[in-house]
Amino acid sequence: MDPAPKEAAGAMLRAAGKDYLEAILELEGQTPKLRSADLACYLGVTRASVCRAVGQLRGGGFLAGEGKALRLTEQGRAAALQARERRQFFEGLLLAAGVDPAQAKADAGRMKHAVSDESYARLRAQNTGRKGGSGLHDDQ
Repeated sequence: MDPAPKEAAGAMLRAAGKDYLEAILELEGQTPKLRSADLACYLGVTRASVCRAVGQLRGGGFLAGEGKALRLTEQGRAAALQARERRQFFEGLLLAAGVDPAQAKADAGRMKHAVSDESYARLRAQNTGRKGGSGLHDDQ
């Protein structure tokens, strides 16, 4: 069997997992006891998909919680913050280039996964501190 499809599937899982973690980070401030049903509604996916992802994220040490409540672990919070930072960076670049806000948000969500860590670091370094830069605020 060719290992390439298996590796591609693993990469997709990691990208989806980061999206779930970022969504949990967003919802934590809005929902005192975050549940899988809340996450499914927010992401527009089935509860079965959320349950599967939550199981994998718990198994990987990214989520904790008792019963149905979801909570990011320290590792999960770090991954979620990194995903959010990357998305905000790319969204800022696209907005500064004049891209429609809804399109910029959608594209940035994909770009955060598609760009390697090395490329991201170089883009970030090139655009940090530059007037107009990425259009980001450091406090976001």
